Amino acid sequence: FRATSFAAPVETPAVVGHTLFNVTPGMPIGVTAAPRVMSLSRGPDQGVMVLGAERNLVAPVLLACVRSAMQSRPDARVVVLDGMSTSGYKEPVVAAVRSLLAEHGVSTRYVSREAVAAVLSELQSAEAPEVSTLVLGLGLDGMVELEREDPETYVAPVEHLRGLVRTGGLRDIAVIGWWQSRGRAEAQLSYDLPGIRGMIFCAVGAEDIRHLVGAGARLPEGYPRVLCYDRSSPRGAELLVPFAVPESLGEVLRG
Repeated sequence: FRATSFAAPVETPAVVGHTLFNVTPGMPIGVTAAPRVMSLSRGPDQGVMVLGAERNLVAPVLLACVRSAMQSRPDARVVVLDGMSTSGYKEPVVAAVRSLLAEHGVSTRYVSREAVAAVLSELQSAEAPEVSTLVLGLGLDGMVELEREDPETYVAPVEHLRGLVRTGGLRDIAVIGWWQSRGRAEAQLSYDLPGIRGMIFCAVGAEDIRHLVGAGARLPEGYPRVLCYDRSSPRGAELLVPFAVPESLGEVLRG
């Protein structure tokens, strides 16, 4: 690797056996290293979190996770929960994700901010979908309204989000989310992020990394670099090089 280069995109293998999706966030640093593949199983606690506010790192990682998941299971459908865009503003990262899904012909349901709470309730209470489903929660940390109790049911929408992250895999639903801060992520998902199996840290501070990974966590050095932590793996936190964004999507990100 060149010290300032993103990794060349790779193909992600199709799922086998009990695997729901394969997610490939980046490449380990090494001449013969294989792409890091996180195989999400049909079981509890299979959520994946992209954490950070640095969009130059977040966008490549998030797009790689979505692209690899779709390559591993081309017949899946995607539900995009957009907590960032408004009628007067379209978040570039969300726009790039939608462009990626459109380019690959993926069956996609786009949910605007106003409908996110209702759809979270729908997804959590429904039976297993007919086809495997990937739910993308983008910028939900900015939706403080999700933490307010419904005046009729006395249940806050974040309870549905927590349930979906923890048990969605049991019903063929995987969740990948982007949160910009650990504090807001824990406010919505609870302390220590139960249900989140994989974490990709994008320019996140040392205190937040050590809080979630451990006091001995290795901090990323250089750019572009991210830290990937799979709670189900004995490998521990691993330094990865994100994949380069295709030019067509780069134009979308640049607006």
